[in-house]
Amino acid sequence: MRKLKLLLASIMLGQAAFAGGIVTNLNQSASYIRMLARDASTDVDAVFYNPAGLTKLQDGFYLQFNAQTISQSRTITSSFPTLNNDTYEGNTFVPVFPTFYAAYKTGNWAFSAGLTVIGGGGSSTFDDGLPSFEMLYSTVPAALADLNQLGINVSGYSTDIEFKGSSAYIGGQASASYKINENISVFAGARYVSISNTYKGSISNVQLNVNGNMTPATEAFASFAGEFNQLAALMTGGGDAMQPIIDGGAGDLTLDQLLGLGALSQAQYDQLTGGLDLIGVPNPGSLPATQAQGAYYAASNEFTQTGAQISAFGNEMVDREVDAKQTGSGVTPMIGANITLADNRVNIGIKYEFKTKMDITNETTIDETGEFPDGRVTAADLPAFLSAGVDYQVSEAFKVSAGLHYFFDKTADYGKNGYDSEGNYLRGDNEDMIENNSFEIALGAEYYLNSDFALSAGYLYSSLSPTAAYQSDLSYANKTHSVGLGGIYHITERLDLDFGLLTTFYDTYEKDFMSPVPYTETYTKSNFVGSLGVTYRFGGSRR
Repeated sequence: MRKLKLLLASIMLGQAAFAGGIVTNLNQSASYIRMLARDASTDVDAVFYNPAGLTKLQDGFYLQFNAQTISQSRTITSSFPTLNNDTYEGNTFVPVFPTFYAAYKTGNWAFSAGLTVIGGGGSSTFDDGLPSFEMLYSTVPAALADLNQLGINVSGYSTDIEFKGSSAYIGGQASASYKINENISVFAGARYVSISNTYKGSISNVQLNVNGNMTPATEAFASFAGEFNQLAALMTGGGDAMQPIIDGGAGDLTLDQLLGLGALSQAQYDQLTGGLDLIGVPNPGSLPATQAQGAYYAASNEFTQTGAQISAFGNEMVDREVDAKQTGSGVTPMIGANITLADNRVNIGIKYEFKTKMDITNETTIDETGEFPDGRVTAADLPAFLSAGVDYQVSEAFKVSAGLHYFFDKTADYGKNGYDSEGNYLRGDNEDMIENNSFEIALGAEYYLNSDFALSAGYLYSSLSPTAAYQSDLSYANKTHSVGLGGIYHITERLDLDFGLLTTFYDTYEKDFMSPVPYTETYTKSNFVGSLGVTYRFGGSRR
């Protein structure tokens, strides 16, 4: 019975972010989960979304902890004709996705720090594997169809694949904010990002169904190669048998003539013509001895080459193991401003994060797949990012919010390689992998039922535009629509509880392949997030 379990880090399987751009995670607070438009926040989660807005807090020290539980499903379909399955489903579950913020407001100054998972942070399980892992094995039976002439029928395959991966971009940030006047505040800061990816796994127990029996692939291919080597030896023997006749000056006589003259016995004639018939020579008795010898030697060379090719292909069926780690780091400078208008009814937040230039280096213990050569350096940038948001206080109880996020994907390098629809392999920066920069549009609303309790809702549209070369069953990024619901409860003057639920719907991406045969794959996902956030104020009171 086929047993296949595959665990891959989500950084390998596509957009690491559960909300945000192709790489960057923006789901960094419970308030975000419930509202989705936090770019003009003046609450404690402004440490991440709008640090300049922290100057709107009351003087005092603030702590906030957020925890999200994330569940994501992935569905891949493939029309590749030889696969055992056409649908592959995977699940990602992150029990705790944490963020931590601290802010200190005094006079015109606010100082803040935060700890986030700015990228990565999950893993996926595919109980039935992935098309790209299956294809090599699935094509074997068809590739060996000619063995039917030798009475060998290869009708199926199986293999055990185990792969475990983890990935996390941990970001520690600090910033200082300054209130220039009652309407304008600015900030500057930086985030240190540390990457750690680990990969452990194996491909083993590859078997082929040979004449109804599951047989280890290495044994099966060794047997197949032996069959062709025996045929090659038989053909060489047939050619050698012609040499005495040729040396005797009868090379131009046909085998029929040689039989009639008694130069060949009936048994020799039957053996020689039977060998020629085996290799497809028509009317072998009418062939002159020199041509018969040439046909035998040509067949011997062909069988020898085929045996060598089968033996080489069989070497690809051996067990393989990988144990590797990737590490790297980089720094993200950040600047921004907060602008208040219309007697504090309108608040605008603007933030720009510069590109985080990062490389990751392989530290490989064993790599029998060729995917993780020790010491290889790969790009793993985070893109420059611009956010702009506005909060409008419609009434004392009702607030509406909007936000725009723009990711400068094309000027970053995600270290991504892949095949386009024509089968061309592209190894380059994001100019080859990204068609257009990504952007998001967020809308949110919050309504206070009373002075202590508010409900909120939000919508987010993400437009991600990777090229076909970026998209694969291992890594794909789709346009999305997200809806969030939740609320906030002011438990005491100093203690708040945020809660939220979010679901994301992913557009289906369809990719056509032309090689090795025309086929189509489709990629889609669905996402569900639950979150709680706790905020405590040491000093000060609710605004």
